[in-house]
Amino acid sequence: MATDCELAVPLRGGFPGLRDTEPTGCQLRMAPDHRHGWRPLAEQGHADSQFNLGAMYHNGHGVAQDFAEAVRWFRKAAEQGDATGQVLLGRMYASGGGVTQDAAEAVRWYRKAAEQGHADGQVLLGVMYLDGRGVTQDEAEAVRWFRKAAEQGDALAQAALKALGTKPK
Repeated sequence: MATDCELAVPLRGGFPGLRDTEPTGCQLRMAPDHRHGWRPLAEQGHADSQFNLGAMYHNGHGVAQDFAEAVRWFRKAAEQGDATGQVLLGRMYASGGGVTQDAAEAVRWYRKAAEQGHADGQVLLGVMYLDGRGVTQDEAEAVRWFRKAAEQGDALAQAALKALGTKPK
């Protein structure tokens, strides 16, 4: 089973000691309550808190690192339409971190985020089409998703288009 070593998920909003190193640009959406944490709000269905709890479990920050628990909380946020949660859940499926590796399931979550205009979701979906992982290989479809991300200024998408000899439009 692969782990998602490249996925360092910072919490949203300025948790002390964490840096924003994740290419998805996720940040805390609310300040942490150091006495009680995000669990009560997460259990009540608050998507930002669910994402934050997933990030804490993923990183082992304040809790024991547990990818399966991270997946559980990212899924709850993702199912509420949280695009960053959808991308991160997709990455967990792509890598097999906390779940059985499943490229088709990764594609499903990347597509949900991409259709909301999330640049990282668009890039990752493009990569899946380019590589033929979880979908039939389709360079034209990959280019389409890379273009959408490139239009938002995503440097990785722009580089992918350049490498493919395609202009952003």
